[in-house]
Amino acid sequence: MGWTMDEGYGIPIGTHCHMSSPKEVSLVSFTLHLSAFPRKQLYHRLQQAYASGDLRLVTRMHAVLAFAEGMSVHDVAEM
Repeated sequence: MGWTMDEGYGIPIGTHCHMSSPKEVSLVSFTLHLSAFPRKQLYHRLQQAYASGDLRLVTRMHAVLAFAEGMSVHDVAEM
C-alpha cells in the first residue's frame, strides 16, 4: 500500500508533500538555554561518563549539549 493521494490514503502523519515524494518533517521543536554553571556541570559529568565507559550516558549528554548549542531535533537524532 503506497501513500499517494491517487489511492485515497492521504499523507501519513509526520511527512510533508511538496510537488514530489513525501519528506519527513519534525513534529518536535524546542530551544534549550543553559547558563554557564549548568553547562560546566554537564561537561564535567560528560567527562565522568567517558571515564567510566558509560556509552549510554555519553550519548545522552552529547544530545543535551547539542540542543543547548542550537542543533535541531532532526540533527541531534542523526548524530
